[in-house]
Parts: sequence; structure tokens; C-alpha cells
Amino acid sequence: MGLDMVELVLVIEDEFDIYMADEEWENLSTPDDIAAHIYDRYQKSDSDKCSSQVAFYQLRNLLLKNFDLEQKDIQPHSMTEDILKGDMRKNWHKLNELLGNKLYPRYLELQELVWWKHIVIIIPITAMLLWLSGNLIFSIPIALILYSILRGLISVYFGIIIPQRYQKLSSLLKYLDDCGTLSPYKTKEKILKRVIELSSEELCIPIDKIRRDSKYVDDLGVE
Repeated sequence: MGLDMVELVLVIEDEFDIYMADEEWENLSTPDDIAAHIYDRYQKSDSDKCSSQVAFYQLRNLLLKNFDLEQKDIQPHSMTEDILKGDMRKNWHKLNELLGNKLYPRYLELQELVWWKHIVIIIPITAMLLWLSGNLIFSIPIALILYSILRGLISVYFGIIIPQRYQKLSSLLKYLDDCGTLSPYKTKEKILKRVIELSSEELCIPIDKIRRDSKYVDDLGVE
């Protein structure tokens, strides 16, 4: 899609409280196509309203209101670290609060070490415990426990890596409990009327030039 169409898509998504993937929009070439697609979405049962797409739309709104981001930066395939750019630690805690403190672990992790570096750290801890207790069988498991606790405490204050389970933005959708209702628009004709109005406003095309079956690219010259 060209830039003009992208801007229109974003405005329509905002107006109708929906999110649609690029491949969906590619199949919608006229205002009537868009209105019919939105209307079909609204006809789904209430149990389906809290779909992943609706949840993503709400997550996107949450991020736009609370972080210095643009809509084009927030996509289902986006990486969380790209969204929390800047002060990663501060933004991570802010995100956790916005999601009801449901993220676990709540802190960023330390940079992952290769296996031998873990051993290099554990050996002196084990040696110290062995020196104190004189019992190797006792020292090894206690050293492992102490190392895990120490690493966790250090992560709280110096962590810089987002936990693996939250690497993709889509992994946060499950923390949105209330998807709400989709839109006050109840009929396809009302939806179509609003789609045409938005198309006229965003594309700077006189509204009387836009018919329900006008093709955005072929008839209206939209890039």
C-alpha cells in the first residue's frame, strides 16, 4: 500500500476500533468492500469479540497513549525491545504496571552467558562452601542455589534483556482482560457512509466523487 492508503487504513482502524493485517486490506479495493468487511466482523458473536485482533488493537492504543510511539511502529510481529526503546528498565516497569503487574518475572534479565561462564562463577562459590563445610556433596547444590538467587537479585537492578517469553509484542495480548465492545455502528450502510466520509477527509477528494464501488487505486488515483 502507498502512504496515502496507509494513512487512511490507520484512521479507519481508529474509527471502528479494529485491527486488520496488511493481507486483509489488500483484498479491499472499494469503500463498499471495506464496509462489508467491517460489518462482517461486527456480526461475530460476543464470545468472539475478544479475539487476538481486538486485543492487539487495545494493546496498541495502550502503548500509543503511554509511550512515544507511532502506529506504524506497533505491529503483531514487532519485538518488545523495539517498543520499549530508550530507558528499557523504566519502560519495562511502566509496561508491567499498565498490564496490571502480570508479567513474570517482573524484572529484566541479565545477558545470557555461555555455559562455561556459569561454571567459572559457580566454582569459587562451591570452593568457599567446601572450605566452610568440608562437605562436597553439600557444597555443590547449595552453590547452585546461591548462584541462582544472586543472579536474580542482580537482575532486579542491572537487568537489560527482556525475558524470552515476552520477546514478541504478541506475547502480551493474553494480559488484556477486557476487550469491550467493538463499535456503535450497527448497519452496513452507516459503516459505508462513515468510510466514505473518512476517505474524503484523508484523501482530500470531494465526497461526491466517491461512490461505494469506487476503486481507490484505479478510480480515485490513491497511491
